[in-house]
Amino acid sequence: MSDEAEATQMAEMLKAFVPNPSDVFCLPDRNALPYERLIGDTLTTQRRMQALIAMVERERTPIVICSARALTQLVIPPQELSAALFQLKTAQETDLNMLIEHLYNLGYEPVAEVEEPGQFSHRGGIIDLFPPTLPRPVRVEFFGDEIESIRTFDQETQRSLNTIEQCIIGPAREALPGRGPEAVKELSQLDSRILHKDAEERWQRDLELLGSNAHLKILPSICPICTARPVYWIICHAMVC
Repeated sequence: MSDEAEATQMAEMLKAFVPNPSDVFCLPDRNALPYERLIGDTLTTQRRMQALIAMVERERTPIVICSARALTQLVIPPQELSAALFQLKTAQETDLNMLIEHLYNLGYEPVAEVEEPGQFSHRGGIIDLFPPTLPRPVRVEFFGDEIESIRTFDQETQRSLNTIEQCIIGPAREALPGRGPEAVKELSQLDSRILHKDAEERWQRDLELLGSNAHLKILPSICPICTARPVYWIICHAMVC
């Protein structure tokens, strides 16, 4: 498609002609240009992750519509994205502490109350999290090391809603936190001495953040360094699988 508006319109039209409309996605363009120090809005990030994850799920045959610009943008490698997916279901035995650590590794942000995609909270034997693949956050209740229940909940009232049997958990954003140190290694090779003093100081601060656990907010701005494949490469990968 020539632009995002046309791609969105085409995706909505296709939903009327396919047996499963939920398998039709529009992959939006990133809000920020490569290396621009802007954080994309939550809805755009959620829609992009939904489409990308659908393309690497083996049991799905999604239809993804996007603009020519979105097609050329770099994204997380498909094998890496596929390997990061995991399933939670009722009666499943899962170590609570390992699950929390895994959410950190997938880029989820710990908060007091979950309100936006990519966040999680922990209190006692309960974990609230908002995977970008879901329209609502989920509340996972444990009894020991066993998942007793999984329910969706309203992020505004925090009240539990519907019980579900399982859900797919994927990365919170397009660049995994583990890519931070790798990005530092590549970016450190650039000569920052040509920058203005203020810009060079900001550059060095960003490198320090990327090398620590406090770099989640600036990951989107260095996504081209943290990823290695354009969208069309993932599409080819999905067709082969």
